Amino acid sequence: MAAVATAVVVAGYSAGTAAAGSSARAATAKSGDAAQLAQVAAGAGYGPASVLAGMSEAQRIGQLFMAGVPATGPVSSAISTDITTYHTGSVILTGDSSAGVSATAQLTSQLQALATSAATDGVPLFISTNQEGGEVQDLTGPGFSTMPTALSQGSEPPAELESNADVWGSQLLAAGVNMNLAPVLDTVPESEASTNQPIGIYQREYGYTPGAVTTAGMAYITGMHEAGVSVTIKHFPGLGRADGNTDTTYGVTDDVTTYDDPYLQPYATATRYYGAGVVMVSEAIYTLIDPDHQAVFSPTVIGGMLRTELGFHGVVMSDSMEATAVDELTPAEQAVDFINAGGDLVLATDPTVIPAMYDAVLSEADSDSSFAALVNQAALQVLIAKEQGGLLGGTVGAAATGAGQGVVIERATDGSLAAFTESSGTWSGPVSLAGTSYYQPAATAVPGTSTTEAAVTGTTGHVYVRALTAGVPVGSWTSLGGIGTSPPGIAAESGGELAVAVRGTDHAIYVNMYTPGTGWSGYTRLGGVALAGPVGVAFTPSGDLDVFVTGTTDAVYVDTLQDGSWSGWSSLGGIVVGGPAAVTLPGGPVQVFVQGEFGTAYVNTYSGTTWSGWTSIGGVLTTSLAAAAPASGTSWVVGGGTTGLLYQDTYSAGAWSGWQQLPFG
Repeated sequence: MAAVATAVVVAGYSAGTAAAGSSARAATAKSGDAAQLAQVAAGAGYGPASVLAGMSEAQRIGQLFMAGVPATGPVSSAISTDITTYHTGSVILTGDSSAGVSATAQLTSQLQALATSAATDGVPLFISTNQEGGEVQDLTGPGFSTMPTALSQGSEPPAELESNADVWGSQLLAAGVNMNLAPVLDTVPESEASTNQPIGIYQREYGYTPGAVTTAGMAYITGMHEAGVSVTIKHFPGLGRADGNTDTTYGVTDDVTTYDDPYLQPYATATRYYGAGVVMVSEAIYTLIDPDHQAVFSPTVIGGMLRTELGFHGVVMSDSMEATAVDELTPAEQAVDFINAGGDLVLATDPTVIPAMYDAVLSEADSDSSFAALVNQAALQVLIAKEQGGLLGGTVGAAATGAGQGVVIERATDGSLAAFTESSGTWSGPVSLAGTSYYQPAATAVPGTSTTEAAVTGTTGHVYVRALTAGVPVGSWTSLGGIGTSPPGIAAESGGELAVAVRGTDHAIYVNMYTPGTGWSGYTRLGGVALAGPVGVAFTPSGDLDVFVTGTTDAVYVDTLQDGSWSGWSSLGGIVVGGPAAVTLPGGPVQVFVQGEFGTAYVNTYSGTTWSGWTSIGGVLTTSLAAAAPASGTSWVVGGGTTGLLYQDTYSAGAWSGWQQLPFG
């Protein structure tokens, strides 16, 4: 997995692949087929596919809608009805509010309280807003910073912009907003900046070239992700060269953008390498791509350009369906046409149109099995995005004990934890571990025993550990204190020594060591600046301790404790979307796993003298990986796939088995 420069060139598109766009999306709809849903429902997992299988048809359809709520409140009867009666799974705070963080948090808390088991099957809402900066900053007041325009943000050094975006994202999260409909990745040529109506005249662009937009946009995305806020990149394939504003004008066209246009570079980089899980599609007509449809209703734009060519596996969101650009269609027609084109999440800023949209989708699904499969697939995409945003369970930690048993610990939607145990190829569980985890759990096997040690970051930020014997919990959770802002990592040695690592509030890494008979050492600060992803920890065969993180360059970094001293952070390269996870095979070597470009899994192996470099092990993963090593020369990794299920790949005798679906997820 060689390091990839920020200036990624998008190329290689062809008209032939464009024509296959709609069929490519239709082919993926099989994951919503009744037979597979029945199979998943029979399992006991917590992941998106299991949640989907347990939902009624009405609740699945509700996940396809995002309804508008005035940012100033109160919760209207319309939005209450949308959520409780029509099962709407997401909302957007609209208009300008100067009420501040605390007042907004009260509003969002009231909204989340409506997401009951009857309404959304208990799945939390995506609560979004437009927090771009400049004239497009919906939330202001006490606790919210005044954000400069995107054009001003683009003039900042990337590290500074990333840090600022982290602050802005933390303010949103404190207000209960877990999704930002930003950044704008449209490029406006400098000669058109003062006349481009949707973007340029408001200075919503980060710069005047695709490279400048890419550099600043990725810094903004990274900062938001550090804060724990999901992003929505917009407005694919770009409004920077459109001849009008789709919000206020019908028939807006772009006569310049092509299927393989270099102005697509920021979108390709964001989706391939920076984990952008939601893409908003424009409502303009792109005459050189699909002259017959607005992009939001175009199978060529959604299924061809975005799904097939960019390899995007996330949520496709519409722009606001209240825009003049699409008002020739009724709300019912808008929703059905968007889903038929391959879309997933309908943005309706007017909450009163949701009933008509919902009824139309329900009617079409009941009369057309192919459309019903698209509905199921779209709902699954939204649930996977909620899992990636920490709203839904399914993320895992893994360990393999010396007694030949494998253990996977899974986090449920409500943060609760359960263990699944494998013996001789058969999985059993779940066994409740009690407690609540705010992030993905971690687990490690104690070599030579049947003990697994689990670690979580709790809702207070404290790190907790608990032992399991043969998959059965022992005792209770022990608090190690601290304030963690990431999933923890944990590793064990044969003598019972443990090491736990977590990112702190300053984004540096802290390590706590346990020695039998002595206890926990307390946290040691390793420094550095890490992203909010998992921390990988592994004891080497020689007794050294390796800690792995994703740094602000999106590469993997390692710091090693050897003979009582830390080496300092050094880069292993790569471009990381999720991870890292680390494991030491009994007797060696050390393996590190990450989710890389296009969601593909990669491994880097340390033989005791050198690193092998990143090698693909395939797959299309939607979550960070977990890893375990059951025996000498053998390891396995687990991650969530695009079907919403968990998959395992096993390494033995120097080769990988290929990804196999687990019977829970």
